[in-house]
Amino acid sequence: MAERYAAVRRRTAAQDRASITLNSNRRAFQSALPRARVVPTPAWYESLLFVALMSGPPKFRVRDMNASLSGDIDSVVLVHLAVWACGAVWVLRQLYPTLFRSATIPRLSAVQFVGAVFIAELCVSIPRAPGPMLTAFVLSQFAILLAFAAVFVGRFGVSTYFKHMFAGVFVLVLMVCLAVVTMPDLVLAGGMGRFRGDLFVGPGGLGVIGLVLCLSNTPQLKWYLFWPMIALSGLLLAASQTRTCYVALIAYLVIGAVCGRGLRVRKLVPLLGALVIGLLLFDELSPASEYVIRDRSTLETMSDRGPLWDFLIDQVMREQPLTGLGYFSASRILAPMHNSSLGDAHSSFLEVIVGGGLLGAGLFLALCLMLLATAARVLLVGPNRAQAVSAVGLLSATLVMGFTSSSALHGGPVGFTFWSTTALLPALLAQRSPRAATRTAILRPRKARPVDRRSMAST
Repeated sequence: MAERYAAVRRRTAAQDRASITLNSNRRAFQSALPRARVVPTPAWYESLLFVALMSGPPKFRVRDMNASLSGDIDSVVLVHLAVWACGAVWVLRQLYPTLFRSATIPRLSAVQFVGAVFIAELCVSIPRAPGPMLTAFVLSQFAILLAFAAVFVGRFGVSTYFKHMFAGVFVLVLMVCLAVVTMPDLVLAGGMGRFRGDLFVGPGGLGVIGLVLCLSNTPQLKWYLFWPMIALSGLLLAASQTRTCYVALIAYLVIGAVCGRGLRVRKLVPLLGALVIGLLLFDELSPASEYVIRDRSTLETMSDRGPLWDFLIDQVMREQPLTGLGYFSASRILAPMHNSSLGDAHSSFLEVIVGGGLLGAGLFLALCLMLLATAARVLLVGPNRAQAVSAVGLLSATLVMGFTSSSALHGGPVGFTFWSTTALLPALLAQRSPRAATRTAILRPRKARPVDRRSMAST
């Protein structure tokens, strides 16, 4: 009996030692696993701020040029100040732990660093600019858009950013359609049936951005959202009769046809080719081309933009070639002096050359070249093809539209999209390497709380 009892004790002790060894091995294995990262979800006010910054906000009224230069403030200006102040406060709130508590400088990618230097160079000429208060406000918009995109992508991720971009475009498209019915003077130009966005939201650029997001599968859409969005975006683009926007869409279609394997854009290109052939067969292409081109006589001079650009370059090279005459000098002073019917400089590149001189133009050119180089690398090695094609398509579209639009850098759908690519493209490139991702993110997603090992071991 005693021997049997001793054998049971030895067997029980062996089982206890095996259980202890198994639990210790399990704890060691669990501790060796990488901790999961939890990406927080934007709050409702952050999503609302995203849409508000993307919208501009709209101007809603015709404003005297001298009133803007002299710094007169009305209710619309107060709304703009409130929206952009909220954007600045949100960015500073997110950066507070990094800047003030740990006293460290946030990590910037090379593209974001060049963008920040470019904005700082434009600020040098604020004292010489016509309307220093207006110039300082617009340049602060550039800085807020650059920082907002970097912080939002670093905190919430690329996928969430694309979802918010689509939501913003969807809301703005519905607002434009509603304005056509309720307030047509904000959208329609001179009763000619052409959609303009001088006082509201540019329908041509908005349509291109909506088409790029839908055709690139960013985000994945159900059919009951995809087809209405395609129809509305295409209608806005066609009704805008903006030739530069048509060229921007063609540039995206070329990128999508070459690199968009498995995306909707590659399926659309053959359909468009069949449509063009059908129009040729039925001799309907000429009316369509007349509608798109509007006036063939303006193609050679680009609606008198060529002589205007020669005049602007001559003026800045004669007076202040290195640092420029101050931002908005081209649109508010020199362009009306040359031809009052044109209104502004009609080119973001010329606005930068005149406002920042050769130094500002060089920095802006370097920023664009770095964005294009990053875009090429994203298309080659990016792990997410849909997001890569979407980001590169948005970049190409904004650069094309900025060639003939002076507001392509300002607050609004096109300007918001351009500054967004300064954060999206480096983030997409960094996704191929977790270590690179932590180097390029300004704000990294917080780590999950460690699991209680004792409770797991007991179970």
